[in-house]
Amino acid sequence: MIVAGESNGNICFYHLSSKDPIMCFGGHSEPVSYIDCHNNGREFISAGQDGLLRVWDSAFHACCLKTIICNSERPSPFSSVRYSPNAQYVLTSSLDSTHNLYSHKTFTGGEVGQKREPSKHLNPIPSRSFNGHIIEKYSSNSTFHQWNDINCILSGSEDGKVFLWDLNSTNLFTSFTAHEDVVMSVASHPSTESSQFVSACRDGSVKIWNHENPEDNENNINPISLTVEES
Repeated sequence: MIVAGESNGNICFYHLSSKDPIMCFGGHSEPVSYIDCHNNGREFISAGQDGLLRVWDSAFHACCLKTIICNSERPSPFSSVRYSPNAQYVLTSSLDSTHNLYSHKTFTGGEVGQKREPSKHLNPIPSRSFNGHIIEKYSSNSTFHQWNDINCILSGSEDGKVFLWDLNSTNLFTSFTAHEDVVMSVASHPSTESSQFVSACRDGSVKIWNHENPEDNENNINPISLTVEES
């Protein structure tokens, strides 16, 4: 089964093989920017351009467990949301050029599998914030990344740069120019034994990067593959 967010704010489930829709329902009042699934196989979280985060249980016809409003006075549209690999944290990216890290406990209103009325959480305090990049117009994402034993936050930027921060200290680990246009997406290699990551640009280029020695920072980050699709 595939869960997808739609431009009309709906969230839809599709059969993986037939691609036929199973169920669609209203998730947000604006386009859904990002959806990520918890490793328990039932919970998932959606981020919307309406400035809301919503936690769902895929059982009970996708029951909404909690609505999170991170800034009730001036909510900023979200560009992405990710669970950490151990599912203990939630990483959000918004169009005010901020990445915030929250404890997963902040985003839960009880045990998944228990049907109940949805709850709200206003202005939760992030455990860590990461800044310096530019995300104001395009829905560029952020993600978790690991170099050897160093846990990092990986992000693109509208100025063509890629940023990496130390997850624990929030210090900027390194930033470098990866593309000539907006970096729309980044992804880390699924294996913790690999330091590779991928960046995708608005001009259609995709680069795979290798960073074998984290102590060398930018001097040892090199693209090992490049694919360009003409628009």
